[in-house]
Amino acid sequence: MASSCNSYIWTDQLLKYAEEGLKHAEAAEKEHAEAHVHMTEADKHLKEAIKHAKKGHADVATKHTE
Repeated sequence: MASSCNSYIWTDQLLKYAEEGLKHAEAAEKEHAEAHVHMTEADKHLKEAIKHAKKGHADVATKHTE
């Protein structure tokens, strides 16, 4: 019975920590949502610039870096 009780306490604590962690993660996500969008967009353009540069399309690659 003691191990069952310990398991419940452990699970309860784990749940509390996970819920608290989720609150912080969601708050950070909201706080940095705009920056994330910009980073995603920058990543997309840099990948396109690399792809076009490898093909020798300097003009198109340059447009993706602007």
